[in-house]
Amino acid sequence: MKNIIAIIWRAWSGKDLAGDFLSEKLWIPSFTISEALRISAQKRWIEESRENLIALWKEFAEEKWDDYLAKVIVENTNWNSLIIVGMRQLGQLQYCKKYHNVTFIWIEADPTVRFERLVKNKKVSCSYDKFLEVEKLDEWNVQNVWKCLNYCECIIDNNWSISEFEDKLSNQFF
Repeated sequence: MKNIIAIIWRAWSGKDLAGDFLSEKLWIPSFTISEALRISAQKRWIEESRENLIALWKEFAEEKWDDYLAKVIVENTNWNSLIIVGMRQLGQLQYCKKYHNVTFIWIEADPTVRFERLVKNKKVSCSYDKFLEVEKLDEWNVQNVWKCLNYCECIIDNNWSISEFEDKLSNQFF
């Protein structure tokens, strides 16, 4: 049985920042679901576009169950404690809860803030309305992001600066 911190929510909410911050402070590794998915795509010679990665994610959910990527990460590390960033499928959360000690963290950030972060980092080439449309699809497809909220013991707001966000994480965990 491993100790897992699972960080949940959407693009540019601060999941990766939280994972890196906690990893550094706790001296434990941080893994991302998206990286496990990208590695799987590379092994299959699949272009790493958003559409292709979502299709691969759906394929894993249908053929190997929706806990597959979390299992791959957990079962392929020798660490007894770890952080997993980017869980968005109920099966991933259920697997972790059933077989491990897990703390689920929900990172909340307003859509306008997240969209501004995407634009600032040149990671988006669509309008705000299109951004919202794509996110709405993600909420209820195979990911079921909103249903994952029911597992979270901790909700942290990240609508502010990096230093304020890190202060909130520190206050919550240290």
